[in-house]
Amino acid sequence: MGKKDTFKARSSGLKHKAEEKTRNPFEVHINRSKHDVVGRKRKEDKGVPGISRAKALRKREKTLLQEYKSRHKSNVFVDRRIGENDPTMDPEKKMALRMAAVRIRQSNK
Repeated sequence: MGKKDTFKARSSGLKHKAEEKTRNPFEVHINRSKHDVVGRKRKEDKGVPGISRAKALRKREKTLLQEYKSRHKSNVFVDRRIGENDPTMDPEKKMALRMAAVRIRQSNK
């Protein structure tokens, strides 16, 4: 069993090295630390700006683009006619209230 596990580890290591070789060295950005700090693990930060930018754009398209497309849409129709939702109100009273609202709107102009 031990030999089988070591073989898997070796094969996965080979894949990792093969992936590093396929990357273009001009696309990799290395962030070097300016100072060594005692007790801090030191690992060089490598970034791939092109891939990171594409990944961020895909994420924005999935989230922000959907919000942008639906920004002026609402799934509710609000009936703002005066007295329309009140079945106890007489038609004459409805018309009187509507006329009063029209007069108020005209006087505000």
